[in-house]
Amino acid sequence: MKKHILLWILSLCILSAAQAAPRSIPGRSQTASEVNEDMVLLEDFIAATQETLQASMELKERVTHYLQVQEKYLADPSNRDVAYRMVKEARGIMDEIEKNHLSQLFTNQFLGEVSFFAQLGKKKGVPQL
Repeated sequence: MKKHILLWILSLCILSAAQAAPRSIPGRSQTASEVNEDMVLLEDFIAATQETLQASMELKERVTHYLQVQEKYLADPSNRDVAYRMVKEARGIMDEIEKNHLSQLFTNQFLGEVSFFAQLGKKKGVPQL
């Protein structure tokens, strides 16, 4: 059984090494189609990076707005309009964090707070502490 596992691992290593090997032969220049393929991959990478940057900047704006609304709420907790906006912002922030897998960027305290208010926006009952 151990021989089969070892053979399987060795096969995976060989296959991954073969895939990681350069496509061109040393001393030979790349063909035009290979260069075009590389440029397309690079352009795709740049576009994805720009989308990620844009999403991060929008999330930063949302968090900034949430903190401003939170200050207003703390100044007047009886104001239902401000409370509604805070819950709405929290829901949007949690959606973005989950969609982009960014929870590791925030403290547990902030995530817990935003999650609490976001649950209020789901209207599924009282949030769990």
